[in-house]
Amino acid sequence: MKYVNILHALTKDWDLILYVNHPWGFAAWFAPFLKKIYINHGLYAGKINNAHGEDGVYGRRRTTRPHRGLLYDRMFAASKREQDAAIEANPALAGRVVVTGSLIVDEMKVDSVDRESTRARLGLQPDDCVVHVVSTWGKASLAATMEDTLLAAASNLGAPYRFLFSLHPRFDKLGGTGKARNEILKRWASKGFEIDEANERWRQFVIASDVAIADHSSLALYHHVLGKPVIYVRVEGKALLHGSPFHLLGKRSRYFSGDDDLRAVISEAIAKTDAVSVDIDNLVDHVGNAGVRHLQEMQKLLRS
Repeated sequence: MKYVNILHALTKDWDLILYVNHPWGFAAWFAPFLKKIYINHGLYAGKINNAHGEDGVYGRRRTTRPHRGLLYDRMFAASKREQDAAIEANPALAGRVVVTGSLIVDEMKVDSVDRESTRARLGLQPDDCVVHVVSTWGKASLAATMEDTLLAAASNLGAPYRFLFSLHPRFDKLGGTGKARNEILKRWASKGFEIDEANERWRQFVIASDVAIADHSSLALYHHVLGKPVIYVRVEGKALLHGSPFHLLGKRSRYFSGDDDLRAVISEAIAKTDAVSVDIDNLVDHVGNAGVRHLQEMQKLLRS
């Protein structure tokens, strides 16, 4: 797609504007009559990410503007569960949130068929037990609370364990942890672990792995969708909405604390993968049909 500077974009009479992040600054200045769609850049997680304890995707302060009403004409949800959560967070969104499925999940389902080739490109061996460590941003994140403990535990495991590490690309800019993203990545790389420095290989990491260790990053949900076990680290309650996917999945998943034997925790998580499947089905609806449903909803909006 052609890049257009935001100031130049504000002068154009667009037929449709797509958002994958909530706008800030000039990006929030488009005229109210221009049609706008929000397509979440990740699976819905139920994070609280403002000082008002609101849903970070569907909360009122994210989806409305003072004196202008709702920001979006449509918001695309991956599942009926997500749609229900959206309307609970902001009842004014009823009729605006539509269930389309997930384009990213559909792509990953296709790519995962050739999982062995993905592992080979990453230099992984067939017998390796591949662990994907995932951290989102913020003071409640794995990198802010458990990094040293987990890094030490992982460093003591030799073959057949291989570790891949993903850290949110905006870790420095969000959450005020006082820790630098590049320094965290350097520490993991210095221990011989594969890192995703440019945030361009996280899909490969999810597909290639056998198990994940994660906080409340939406990357953990992609592991669940692909049928992989996830080991969680404890996240304080005020960082998540009650009833969020993580609360539901966490009831059946293994947790890691600094006192645990990491080798035993990984083995147990892999052995009980099927125990969480009952909660996975509702994460994404219309698997394989998201592209068609996205286009249908766009066309309906443009004709209205």
